[in-house]
Amino acid sequence: MLTTSLCLLTLSDGGVFRHSVISQAIELNIPNSAALPSTKTVMPFVFVGDETFPLKNYLMRPFPGNALSKERRIFNYRLSRARRCVENAFGIMAARFRIFRKPITASVETCKAIVAATICLHNFLKLADDAMPPLKRRYCPPGFSDTLSPNGDTILGLWRQEKCALKAVGRFGSNMHTKSAGQLRETFMQYFCSVGQLEWQDHHVLDAGRAY
Repeated sequence: MLTTSLCLLTLSDGGVFRHSVISQAIELNIPNSAALPSTKTVMPFVFVGDETFPLKNYLMRPFPGNALSKERRIFNYRLSRARRCVENAFGIMAARFRIFRKPITASVETCKAIVAATICLHNFLKLADDAMPPLKRRYCPPGFSDTLSPNGDTILGLWRQEKCALKAVGRFGSNMHTKSAGQLRETFMQYFCSVGQLEWQDHHVLDAGRAY
C-alpha cells in the first residue's frame, strides 16, 4: 500500500492521486509494457480505479452508464474484481487500527502523520503475516479478508463486521479521455472476452441481480 502526504479535504480520491508523487512519476512512463498472457498483444501495466478517477493510459476505470453491452459489462466486472484488492487492503487496515473507527479530531498535519504511520505498520504486519503458515497468522488470519469460491462468488471477509468511519467518496471523475486511453480499455475488454476470459464471468454478468 502506498501513501501520499497530500490530504486536502476538497480533493476527491482522483484529485489526491493526480497530485501525488507516484502519479507524476507514472506520467514519465516508468513501467515497461508487456504482452498479455497467452497473446502477443503488448499492453502497459495499469492501475485500477472507479468512476472517481480519470481514464488514462496507466489507469483504467469502468465504462460509464447502465445500458452497456455484454462485453463492456464483462470489463466492468473484471475491473471490480481487481478493485476488491484495494477495498480489502483499506478494510483490513481500518478494522485493525481503532483510530479509524470514528472521525479523527486532529489537525491536518497530525492526520497525515497518523495515516502514513498506520499504512507503514499495515505493510509491515501484512508482510510478516504472509510469511507465516495460514493457521498462525494473527493480523489477517484465514477468512478475515474477502475470498472467492470455486464458481467466482465473493465470500465476504470478517473485517466487514467491524465498524469504520472511512466513507466512500462520491463520483467526481469525468468521462472525457484521450483516444489512446479509450483504445487501451477496448483492448483489455476484448482480451477479457476471449483468451483472457474466466469460465464463470458470463454467469455473473448476465445475472439480473448484479450490476457492473
